[in-house]
Amino acid sequence: MTWEIISGFAVLLGAVVSIMNIVVKVNRSLISLEETVRRLTDYIEKQDERNGHFYSKLNILDKRVTLLEERGAPREVKR
Repeated sequence: MTWEIISGFAVLLGAVVSIMNIVVKVNRSLISLEETVRRLTDYIEKQDERNGHFYSKLNILDKRVTLLEERGAPREVKR
């Protein structure tokens, strides 16, 4: 083997190592992004459950207000 062939292999090996370095960094970023999206999804599901509880309370209060409005609010006494 001549020095040109050995230097060519060294250059190719350096290029492969550089590309693999980029691939590993991108893979780490994607894994981190997937974990973040999973945690966000879990948070949104929990928040939806909480919102459902509040919506049911608001619905009950809305019905009560509607009933009071239908009955007619007592008129204010003028002083």
